[in-house]
Amino acid sequence: MDSDSWEYLQSNHNNFEKEEDRYIIEEGLTFVAGFGIEDKLRPKVNISVKSLREARICVRMVSGDNIETAKQAALKADIIQASNLNDDDVCMTGEQLMAVLSNQAPKKIEVNGKITYKYEDEQLDAFVDGPFKKVRVLARCTPEHKFNFIVALQSAGNQVAVTADGLNDVSAL
Repeated sequence: MDSDSWEYLQSNHNNFEKEEDRYIIEEGLTFVAGFGIEDKLRPKVNISVKSLREARICVRMVSGDNIETAKQAALKADIIQASNLNDDDVCMTGEQLMAVLSNQAPKKIEVNGKITYKYEDEQLDAFVDGPFKKVRVLARCTPEHKFNFIVALQSAGNQVAVTADGLNDVSAL
C-alpha cells in the first residue's frame, strides 16, 4: 500500500461522526502497527490495455473489490486517468449500476431453443443515455451485477469479450 492510500484510509475511513470524537476515544493509545495488502498487477497488463485502446476497444474493469481499491488498480493499469477518480459515471458500484437499470434483471428470451437475455428499451435508455459511454470501473460487484452489466452492454448493441481470474466469476459468465 502506498502512502497516498494509507493517508486516504486514515482520513476518510475513521468511522467517527466528528473529528473531536476521534481524539477523545484515541487519547492515551499507542499505535503499534498498520498493515495493507496490495495485489500487484500482472506483468504486461499496461501493454495489453494500451494495445486494446489502440485497436479502438473500450476496456472496462469489473471487480468485487471496494471502489477505492478498484479505482487504484484501474489507475495503475491505465484503464482510467487520475482525473477520473472522482467521476461517478466513470467509476461506480454494482449497486449504482442496478439503480440506473431500475433494479431490474434482464428479460430471459428463448429463440430456436437458445436462451438469451436482453434489457427492454425503456430500461436500457437510462443506461445508454447515462453512464454507458463513460463507465470504465464497476466495483463491489456480485456475479449478478457482472452478468447484468454484460447483458446491458450487449443489449445496447455492443460486442462484449470477457476475461476473468477467479472461480467466483464463473456464474457471471
